[in-house]
Amino acid sequence: MAKGQKAGGLEKIVDQVLAHPLIFVFAEFIDLVKVQQINAKVTASLELFAYGTYPDYLKEQDKYISLKPAQINKLKLLTLVDLSSKQSQVTYASLM
Repeated sequence: MAKGQKAGGLEKIVDQVLAHPLIFVFAEFIDLVKVQQINAKVTASLELFAYGTYPDYLKEQDKYISLKPAQINKLKLLTLVDLSSKQSQVTYASLM
């Protein structure tokens, strides 16, 4: 869907992808040359969802697009998955 889109269309697609509840793979969007040529905040946001965590977002919010509530929830879930992959037990304290 993103192939052949101009920058404005790609930004809308990326916005939808970041909020979509069933899309959890972002590397292919990052790899699209056109995505890399659009707004730096959009590219950084894709990289955040692919490789970063919610605390990364909180540290440098100005670096990323303003996330909608659904996108923030998704990023929190991805952060939980990342944390779970690094620890055999996830404590309530580590979640906070």
